[in-house]
Amino acid sequence: MTAEKTDVSSRPKISVITITRDDLDGLSRTTESVLTQQGDFDVEHIVVDGGSDPRVAKLLADLNSPAHVISEPDKGRYDGMNKGIHAATGDLLWFMNSGDLFASPHAIEYALDSLDDVRNEWGFGYEILAYDGKPAAFREHEIPFSRPLLALGYGVPHQTCYFGADLIAELGGYSLELPIIADQHLMMRASMKSEPRRAYQVLSIYDGSGISTRWTTRQHMLEVRKARKMAGLSPTGSKVGDDLVMLHRMTVESARHYLGRPILRALARVWSKPAAT
Repeated sequence: MTAEKTDVSSRPKISVITITRDDLDGLSRTTESVLTQQGDFDVEHIVVDGGSDPRVAKLLADLNSPAHVISEPDKGRYDGMNKGIHAATGDLLWFMNSGDLFASPHAIEYALDSLDDVRNEWGFGYEILAYDGKPAAFREHEIPFSRPLLALGYGVPHQTCYFGADLIAELGGYSLELPIIADQHLMMRASMKSEPRRAYQVLSIYDGSGISTRWTTRQHMLEVRKARKMAGLSPTGSKVGDDLVMLHRMTVESARHYLGRPILRALARVWSKPAAT
């Protein structure tokens, strides 16, 4: 992919990029979700298999998916996403990891409706958080969008975001210096180029059991600080102020992490039980 500006035809192409490793069940759900998308657009599904598993190609064939498979070792999930970016030929890029789903057959259509310049804008919608395929929480993001809150780690979930291809080419993809939140760093930089558009719809179902949930709160917050500095953002306008706010955030998030996640998992178990007759 190059940074040349390209005119979008009346029928845009959307590149859905899915990274996967040893997760055939999750990949199956994600692929089926991609295949259900309806609207006046074309979909290109790129599957980046970092585990080089020969069963991936068979699974996609069994699902009658025309997905393009990149099967080779990578340096981590963001390196895999960058491989997908390099292979993408679409006007709009959407990153759906193995196990993540579109919330409805019209999710891409809703996203396209929010954009005026498909190749140069980005946006997001609402999301449902799930564990092991069971809904646990509805996640509503900062609308209107707040760059200072993003810089403090109040991020927009990656799976509900969509990015213009020319914008991604200009930004250069994901930084491999940030193994936890390179996606939020990308959004910080994108927000400095273009204010995000909003699709006021639930667009995605995020698999909360993924790798990004396995880091400690301290690791996450320290990387937020690094990403903010790399992007050149200061939410308070001073280093002392930024550090004080971040310390407060770390305390609050630690409490929420240890108290909130068991509650969400309990809700998922309750909601998955069949209704009494």
